[in-house]
Amino acid sequence: MTTAIKIENMNKSFRSGPTVSHILHDINLTLPTGEVILIVGPSGCGKTTLISIIGGILNADDGEVTVFGQSMVKMSGREKTEFRKKYIGFIFQQFNLIPTLTVQENAAIPLLIQGVNRELALEKSKELLDSVGLGDRLESSPVQLSGGQQQRVAIARALIRDPKLVICDEPTASLDGPTGRKIMETLRTMASQADRCVLVVTHDSRIFEFGDRMVKMEDGRVIEEGKTVEGKIHA
Repeated sequence: MTTAIKIENMNKSFRSGPTVSHILHDINLTLPTGEVILIVGPSGCGKTTLISIIGGILNADDGEVTVFGQSMVKMSGREKTEFRKKYIGFIFQQFNLIPTLTVQENAAIPLLIQGVNRELALEKSKELLDSVGLGDRLESSPVQLSGGQQQRVAIARALIRDPKLVICDEPTASLDGPTGRKIMETLRTMASQADRCVLVVTHDSRIFEFGDRMVKMEDGRVIEEGKTVEGKIHA
């Protein structure tokens, strides 16, 4: 395993008028490839802010954030956009599906944007939708799906470019137990490839067993981090 993400002395705050809210405090983490890494903690503790900085969506106030050897701090906005397109797949709580496209077309969008042949893009989309249990809904529109089914389309879309880093914000929150397990098995298979890393922000204790490593946060700080055994950090 090699280092996927390295964060050193990183802080983040937000200003609203004269009020400054300190969200992340002195974050230091070194996270390897080849693992599913769970980021857990109470609502408002900074988990989503942390993954947004790792993914280049937000800027840190100070410190260093390195992803696959590239400094996110030193990149321009345009460079971050190109880096995300090449290396990162996002699975957010908001599905952001396009209602005028079919399920198969929605999942294929990242490849179509890159100029991949339409037939090849749709075939890859079909394979991934089959893997998340939606092979029979290829021609459906998003509005014909349940919330859990829409989430599975969003997951397939995030995985279609075979990204080196997959960043997930509550990927199983809207899913039943068996479907959530199937999704986590897919993510774990991806992570097991030595040059990949999967970050999962979650409150769903049902999926803790799928984590190889856990980062516990509280009040904007990392309070515990390490390899897991049976869903708990191994001392």
